[in-house]
Amino acid sequence: MSDSMTTVELRELGSPENLHVVRARIPAPAPGQVLVEVEAAGVIFADVLLRRGQYVHRPSLPYRPGREVVGRIVALGPDVDTYRTGDRIFGMLMGGGYAEYAIVDLVHRPGADGLGLGRVAWRVGEDVPAGQALSHGNNLRIAHLILHGRADVRGGQRILLHAASGGVGAHLTRLSRVAGLEVIALAGSEEKAQYCAANGAHHVVRYKEQDYADVVRDITGGEGVDISVNSVGADTLAKDADLLRPEAQLIISGKAAGAGSVSPSAHMKSLTYKHFASYTHFGRAEDLPATELVAAELLAPSHEDKLEEFLLADVVPAHALLEAGAHFGKVVLYPRS
Repeated sequence: MSDSMTTVELRELGSPENLHVVRARIPAPAPGQVLVEVEAAGVIFADVLLRRGQYVHRPSLPYRPGREVVGRIVALGPDVDTYRTGDRIFGMLMGGGYAEYAIVDLVHRPGADGLGLGRVAWRVGEDVPAGQALSHGNNLRIAHLILHGRADVRGGQRILLHAASGGVGAHLTRLSRVAGLEVIALAGSEEKAQYCAANGAHHVVRYKEQDYADVVRDITGGEGVDISVNSVGADTLAKDADLLRPEAQLIISGKAAGAGSVSPSAHMKSLTYKHFASYTHFGRAEDLPATELVAAELLAPSHEDKLEEFLLADVVPAHALLEAGAHFGKVVLYPRS
């Protein structure tokens, strides 16, 4: 093994073009850490926010992005006895995943900002494609936590899903069906609408061609929905609040289009507004069933997810695709062709 590797470095906050493919020294694992030869790295919206300087904390520059990897352990740090070299894992980290080699800290310690990951590593089946493993990793965990850790779910409810063709949204659709919910999915194109329908949505609304609020009212006979999971933000928050039935729930899980705002006093009905931040739930009781589901899926996935796949050298268009919301499912980077 060479002592150097290809990785990605962010030197200035801003556009995808600020991401640079560079050579760097392969890191050595410290106590409690493993070195992984990366097969695939996940691109998530937190990476986009970090790159733009809009995350909950700004990264120290230069910063090496990448918070999810699948690969094989090639070196163990001192005192590591839960894994062996050669084991194949899905690992979560706070940076450095867009690379040929990455460090996974098995005993993750929250930083000064208090952010922690809870469980950070799972075994991956030998026959599971690396991209599929990434899709069935943290995206599935977050979807489960939103639905069963943050929302108050009862069978027969109606749920409105923004970004339903994305990595988390696709899992939310399937989990909602399993929970007995009637799923209304929002899609930005005909192709995405077909994908959402094939993925299990009962109703699909093409929001770029129709006012989704009007269509949702038609679908529900004017009654509205019981739950909205909104990762878009901006003016959609107030629109969703109008669509909620009395005593319904608005789960705000992101701000892809901007932070937005909603006034509880603007509606003559009782509503519950809930912000979802994954770090609040990682490692708590509600995270256990989520991580157990991930563990089972990583060994033997129950279905095949749609992926957007890029070589590591194409990290700029990969980020641009995710940032524009033009992707299907999980966006994946491969360090080697």
